[in-house]
Amino acid sequence: MLSLYFTLLKFTVGRVTLTAFLYATTTFLHVYEGVTLLAITVGVAYSLLAQEAGDPPLGSRPRGLYNCRRSLLHLADGASPFFRLSVPSWRALNLPFSTLFIAYPLAWVLLGWGLADYWRNTI
Repeated sequence: MLSLYFTLLKFTVGRVTLTAFLYATTTFLHVYEGVTLLAITVGVAYSLLAQEAGDPPLGSRPRGLYNCRRSLLHLADGASPFFRLSVPSWRALNLPFSTLFIAYPLAWVLLGWGLADYWRNTI
């Protein structure tokens, strides 16, 4: 995700290549993460394009993001027979808040910092 951030910050061929390489490596190690990375990338790209077009955040963006998600699910569903990957039948158990808080302390600090900065700059 950091490579995507830096690629969007300053677009260069090297950064796009690095991002593609990291996405491919992550997908090779855990194939279902590739779909997640693709969904995040499409959602961020759509949001940035909508922002450039002047669409307010609560305008047509939520509907557009829903359509992006739906399109990716159709793509994954259509591609699964070619790659012989089945959709897992299991569902992960919900993680309690305490487990997330203990497991990812750095993420909570960064999340709090980012949200505070977002709301400070939004007003």
